Amino acid sequence: ILPWVIFLSIFTSIGLFKTLTIKQVLHESIWFEINLFIKLGKSFIFDLSYWFVPASLFSSLILILFKKQVASFKFGIFLASISLFYCVNLYYSWISPVHTKSFLAYTFFMWLGLTLKLNLNFFKDFIKKVRWMNLALLFLVAYILACTEGFFLLKIGLKEPFASTRLSNQFLSIMLLFAVMKSDWLRWITIFNPRKYTFGIYLTHCIIITLLTPVVYPLSTSSMAVNSFANALLLRFCFFVSILVLSALVVKLIKSTHLKFILGK
Repeated sequence: ILPWVIFLSIFTSIGLFKTLTIKQVLHESIWFEINLFIKLGKSFIFDLSYWFVPASLFSSLILILFKKQVASFKFGIFLASISLFYCVNLYYSWISPVHTKSFLAYTFFMWLGLTLKLNLNFFKDFIKKVRWMNLALLFLVAYILACTEGFFLLKIGLKEPFASTRLSNQFLSIMLLFAVMKSDWLRWITIFNPRKYTFGIYLTHCIIITLLTPVVYPLSTSSMAVNSFANALLLRFCFFVSILVLSALVVKLIKSTHLKFILGK
């Protein structure tokens, strides 16, 4: 958790620097700046991707507390029913529908991952028996459902129309997992040593996005991008690749120095 705290603090400090005015720095007390730092940190946890770590820790804690029940299929059904509740809650908002605060909704997928790992050979044999045509059809159906539900939630004015807690999105994620497990061509990814760099890229990419956005935003609002869907799509793709490559390079650079401890093992 230390790397997460370090990079969240760096990102929050950048946000504080961009938010504070010279007048505030000169005339406001230190407590004003501390309070603003805490508010920004809280906002960045629940509004950006830094929520993944506390959500994972929370789910892990739940599984540890109920470790005697983890092997039980009934326990999995119980966790799945909680995730299903959050899916329905998107439409009715009985509790906060914000997906970055719905920690309990993700515990089922942590349990599912653990169950798959403990039964990996059985799972691989099952996946091999599924025809690619059937899997591709299921993936296409899942993708269409995910897009349709997202746009429907957007149309009826819900706050989080594309929340990851959508039932269709969860179905799509499982289909994607099946496709990754079944395919052989994705093995080339291992040459990039994802276990070594993925967490570091996750930690640094928000900072890279913040630094690059002032450069990219004028291009995204230019007539070239606004009047051409192809140009807008190409710009977003280039932005994505740039973020990924720069984040990877930063991580590789940090890991070559004595500061590599800030990225964890």
